[in-house]
Amino acid sequence: MLTEEDVRTGRKRADGIGKGSHHIDIHESGLGQLRIPVENGGSYDIPWGCLLPQGLSNVMIAGRCISADRPAHGSVRVMGPCMAMGQATGTAAAQMVAGASLGDVREIEVDALRAQLRADGAILDGTH
Repeated sequence: MLTEEDVRTGRKRADGIGKGSHHIDIHESGLGQLRIPVENGGSYDIPWGCLLPQGLSNVMIAGRCISADRPAHGSVRVMGPCMAMGQATGTAAAQMVAGASLGDVREIEVDALRAQLRADGAILDGTH
């Protein structure tokens, strides 16, 4: 699960499949709105594991259904991160088709997925 702390602190992860940098944006009742920026204007990594629902085989999710707490969801729900999640799940699906010996999407080597994402132009490293 992506957490508020992950977003606020700009946490980097070994299984990051994309970046998010939008501030935490929580709509409250009435006209209330809470905004918390990512520290130092940086970015956080979106973990691959957040796209793999517990208890289901061969299912990936992308976009607003990502596993995140409410504050983190207030950041990761915007277009850029959603597109990165879509690219990651699409790339993983292509790797599943190409790797006939794989029985479940959880068997995908995250390093190989990240390498293909980089080769396709995804930004996975650095602060932004």
